Amino acid sequence: MMVQAVIEKGRVIKTDGVTATVMIDKGASCKGCGKGQMGMCNPGGSGMVMEVYNTLSAEVNDIVTIGIGQGIQNRGYLLLYGLPTFNFMLGSLIGYVLKYTYNISYLDVLTGFIFLIATLLFSFRWLSKMEKTQKLFIKTVERSASRHN
Repeated sequence: MMVQAVIEKGRVIKTDGVTATVMIDKGASCKGCGKGQMGMCNPGGSGMVMEVYNTLSAEVNDIVTIGIGQGIQNRGYLLLYGLPTFNFMLGSLIGYVLKYTYNISYLDVLTGFIFLIATLLFSFRWLSKMEKTQKLFIKTVERSASRHN
């Protein structure tokens, strides 16, 4: 069983094999999502349209809860927060040693920021690749009234 974080609820508008297209009303999750804040989501009226893995065989008009794997979420946090922080401190430490070795003022600050910027460029590039290869999945399904008959 996959551990996941709940993202948002939406309505299935199309299914295609192992994927489903879901219309999600912009809610609380959109406010905390960088993609939503930058307007990068596909517009769909007052919400957004996403293609997700149809893990529970949802059908058109079903209400679904969308999730993301905890491992993917943890990798994202590590790339966005952990790695840049660690490399900033590492760069500052290296700069501190070089500062006193070569007697150059502010070398610790300079190398810290160089390491930080290089790591952020790497992290953003890797996160962009992750976004293109990783999809959300359907966590729960509330069957539509037409399917109960």
